[in-house]
Amino acid sequence: MLKRKMSEFQKSVKRFTTRLLILAAIVVFGAIAIAQAKKQDELASKPPANVPPEFTGTASPIASTSDPSLAQAAFSEPAELDIPDSETQPVGQDYETAPTGFDTSSTESYDLPDNSYDLPDESNGYADDVPSYDPPEYSNELVALPDDAGDPLPAYDPSNDISTPADSDSGYSTDYAAALSSSPAAEAAPVRENPMRPSLAPEDVAGDQEPPLQNQGYDLPAANNATVDPYTTEAANTDYAGLLESNESSDPYLPTTTNQDSLPADEYGQEPPQYDRGYDDYSNTTQPSLAPERSNSPVGQDPYTDTYSDTSASSGTRSQLYDSSYSQSNSSGYDNNLSVENRSAQVTGRSTGRPGPANLEGPQTPSVTIEKLVPAEVQVGRPARFQIKVRNVGQVPAENVFVRDEIPEGTTFVDASPRANQDADGAIYWEVGTLNPGEESTVTMEVTPVKEGQLGSVATVSLEASATAKVLSTKPALTVEHTAAKTVLLGETVKFNIKISNPGTGVASQVTLEEDVPTGLYHSSGPKLEYEVGAIQPGKVRHLELVLKADKPGKVINRLVAKGEGNLIAEDTIELDVIAPELKVGIDGPNRRYLDREAKFTVSVANPGTAPAKNVELVAKLPPGLRFVSTNNSGYFDQGRNAVIWSLTQLPAGEMGKAEFTAIPTQMGDFNVRAEGKAERELADAKEHAVTVEGIAALYFGLVDQVDPIEVGGETTYILTVENQGSKTASNVVFLAEVPPGMKPINGEGPTNSRVQGQQVLFEPIRSLSPKQKLIYKINVQGVQPGDQKLRVKMVSDDISTPVIKEESTRVYTD
Repeated sequence: MLKRKMSEFQKSVKRFTTRLLILAAIVVFGAIAIAQAKKQDELASKPPANVPPEFTGTASPIASTSDPSLAQAAFSEPAELDIPDSETQPVGQDYETAPTGFDTSSTESYDLPDNSYDLPDESNGYADDVPSYDPPEYSNELVALPDDAGDPLPAYDPSNDISTPADSDSGYSTDYAAALSSSPAAEAAPVRENPMRPSLAPEDVAGDQEPPLQNQGYDLPAANNATVDPYTTEAANTDYAGLLESNESSDPYLPTTTNQDSLPADEYGQEPPQYDRGYDDYSNTTQPSLAPERSNSPVGQDPYTDTYSDTSASSGTRSQLYDSSYSQSNSSGYDNNLSVENRSAQVTGRSTGRPGPANLEGPQTPSVTIEKLVPAEVQVGRPARFQIKVRNVGQVPAENVFVRDEIPEGTTFVDASPRANQDADGAIYWEVGTLNPGEESTVTMEVTPVKEGQLGSVATVSLEASATAKVLSTKPALTVEHTAAKTVLLGETVKFNIKISNPGTGVASQVTLEEDVPTGLYHSSGPKLEYEVGAIQPGKVRHLELVLKADKPGKVINRLVAKGEGNLIAEDTIELDVIAPELKVGIDGPNRRYLDREAKFTVSVANPGTAPAKNVELVAKLPPGLRFVSTNNSGYFDQGRNAVIWSLTQLPAGEMGKAEFTAIPTQMGDFNVRAEGKAERELADAKEHAVTVEGIAALYFGLVDQVDPIEVGGETTYILTVENQGSKTASNVVFLAEVPPGMKPINGEGPTNSRVQGQQVLFEPIRSLSPKQKLIYKINVQGVQPGDQKLRVKMVSDDISTPVIKEESTRVYTD
């Protein structure tokens, strides 16, 4: 006893010493680590040499460039790359394995904007069915995945697009430029939890930079870092002669132009042309104005009877369309104060217009001079010629040029060259047609003066100017796909890889993803999730991830919806199974047993679930009234727990395991044998089996004669021995001896009183006979007749329903 205590004391001392040494080592290494960390912080706080100071100014958009080496970082959109899925590589996830052929050494991580969203993973620590994968809990780390290029999307040439920093309408802020700086304020900005997060490839930062629109007709004005509306500038194959911005129009779908009058002198890369007129005071430079309503009848024929209206820009359709004052006040040709409803109500008819030639693009400013020449003096009665010269001093052709002149009072009309027409007011006009830049046309009217005095009239010229513009009409589209594992274990997380693309020809704007978390899955943010994707360029693909937790077994259908501006909508559904193991325990055996009689019990454990149950333990707990004897199937008896135990490494789904054990009842009473099953993931089940243990009164009695044979008149004694060999006390045990006619009963002796009645000897009942208790009775008789005489004894008790009878034969003889 002392030796064992000393051994235990020595072990305790060793354990204490070991723990003390471990604690000391931890303290030493902790102090070293703290000192190194402080040293690194001091080194990091010192600015490195030859490093320019950190810029902390206000962020502004960066002009795009066509040189890939000079491409700037995009503020709002991760690059949408055409890289096969097989070569994608996550960044920043320790548990992911790099695919074959992907060089992880070139993988970079990028600082994200302050208002970017990350999705926390949902996990609970179970990772039995996911080898080499240990999902971190609520990780706010972005996963970088190269974009997929395997989709059959239309070819798209980004070189014709206008690079535009995304504004607030695209779901991102233009303040992202500040977020791209390495300022401590940007790094310390809090990141809000968002269920969906973008997967960025290393090349995504500058992947969307596109060259600016090239000037095709004249020099474009400086952009001055102006932000262009992304909804109106994303056009492929643009061949505009020029693109001017206007801050007056708030409608992003109206063409944006700039009033020519508001431009500086060198807006188009050259000075406005100056011309030496060289004419007298009657010369005039004419802008496009109203053309008269004219008849087609030449002079000398009956004119139309229609009343001619004033030639000034007063009213009429042509005045509204070609009034130069109107075109100058609003060069775009749109009334910005006119609502969409009013425009729809005023304009009717079929759409028949088509883009004109390229030379009509941009501002069209024809300029025509008119000069009237007369002789120095005319005489009454002698014909005289009046000449009118019109010249196009502008830079573009003047179309539908008309020259109109009235016949001077005091004269009579003689002729006109070329042939002229006459309108309803009697004035004559010439259809000059088109005057190209620098071209001149002369018309002549010959009249004969009929009176003296000053003669003359006012000639006018009218013309039309044409302009055209073309815009590319695009049609965005949305497709969304998401994939996940076909099965997920209950309590584990499932990651959805989402791919949203734009197979259309226009920019898909204000794209959002919506997720209604189905029954069987869970996210800490709630059952309804939404993520702002922003704008997606034509032919581009965005990759996102969504991590949910499986919290209920069964089939799950997950539906993901993508929406965009202009009623764009796409959805995708996938089905997966949430699997889970189950345990069902059973026990079978006798319901009643007698003391010291062996009883066999059968225990079972089944897995009716859909996943394997791991590390299963089956335990049969014995009550105090049962004593363990044996078992099978590698079970063992734990005496401390008074239980029989079996272990299974794995129980497949739909399988059952059975085992048996034997026990002996040692006490009488009602007992419960309890079977319990346990497994990983807190699986448990139990069942009890009731058994009643009873005792039995097993009475044994023997009958022998002491003297055999005897002569007639002789006596003999029969010895009756009774013993309770059972486990239960026998009660009311009664003996009755029947003496044969050849013998005479004398008396009876024993623990209870007896009496002789005729040929019978009756004993009073034994009230109780305990187990293993033995009693002896004697019956004395006398032989009266020779022959074989048989004494018969009956035994009855409360525990015996049928009497037990025994006989003993004695020979009586005579001399």
